[in-house]
Amino acid sequence: MNMLTSKAEEEKLKLMSIDAVSIMVASFGLKRTSSLLNLPMVVVSRYANGRVLPKLDRALGILEMFEKKYLTTVISQKVVKRDGVIDVSEVLHDTKLLDLIAYVGVKHFRGRGINKVITKEVDGIPLAVLTSRYLGSQLVVAKRRKEPGIDDFIEVRQVYGSGLYGYVYVPAKQLSKGDKVLIVDDVVRTGSTVRALKEAVQRGKGNVVGVFSIAVLRRSLRELNLEVKSMIEL
Repeated sequence: MNMLTSKAEEEKLKLMSIDAVSIMVASFGLKRTSSLLNLPMVVVSRYANGRVLPKLDRALGILEMFEKKYLTTVISQKVVKRDGVIDVSEVLHDTKLLDLIAYVGVKHFRGRGINKVITKEVDGIPLAVLTSRYLGSQLVVAKRRKEPGIDDFIEVRQVYGSGLYGYVYVPAKQLSKGDKVLIVDDVVRTGSTVRALKEAVQRGKGNVVGVFSIAVLRRSLRELNLEVKSMIEL
């Protein structure tokens, strides 16, 4: 990753690994987490409580196992789907989990030359901030209204699934020719936000590298014609 120097990155990875252990203990309990990680309960407890940091090799092993086997389960436990509405607020409020989600997204998209991350206010901002920081890229936030004091905007009409529409506004100076942009959102439902942000990037003569989200509706994937990395599909 470009986000940190190598030594600082090592320490960050160790801290993230104990966050992963803490999340697993909260989700599965101490005994089961000990079994899942094949570590003594006393060691798991010390990691979860932040009393001890694992060595780098073990930290990387914990993170890899958490990402591949347990992250989706943990997120699914916190996502509520009711009457066609997807609520990921519990995920957004869990800063440790959100940090690990951003880490996974950055791993997926690193090496693509991404220099900007774009999202639309409001719920996409927390994940976009973390993702942008880890990528070492600029954050661009599209707004529903024009900001006072800014004269030149990229204005895009966003058509919702219901047929209603609104507008998104991006200060024109924040998008430039040749930008490689990652779209980040909390949930991709109908794809209307992604399409609007994609159009804004294209009007700024940039290129969309892909889309990163916590959750996505499968029917949206077929319509977007973009690479989408999502933690869960619904």
